Amino acid sequence: MNKAYLTILSILFFSLIWADAKKPNVLFIAADDLSCALGCYGDPVAKTPHLDRLAASGVCFLKAYNQLPLCNPTRASVMTGLRPDTIKVYDLDRHFRDEVPDAVTVSQQFMK
Repeated sequence: MNKAYLTILSILFFSLIWADAKKPNVLFIAADDLSCALGCYGDPVAKTPHLDRLAASGVCFLKAYNQLPLCNPTRASVMTGLRPDTIKVYDLDRHFRDEVPDAVTVSQQFMK
């Protein structure tokens, strides 16, 4: 009887140790051509209460800049963590996988 209890307790103990840690809950909002026209960035005219509340309870990047003034290079850079000159995306016609096929994107990292 004691062996059975010891076995069950051992299984429970090790299952708790090997259990996956809670994965983070991430909501990434990106809007093209928005600039800093949000109340959370100090814009006195913008009326963005929902985004302001979301920014207050999460992370709001105050010094984030685009490396190129186009959406495709900026998105590819944000998602890979690599500069546009590294992934050779300078315009709207190129895909970063052409240059860096093994790059791990942010979404792929979260899927692990």
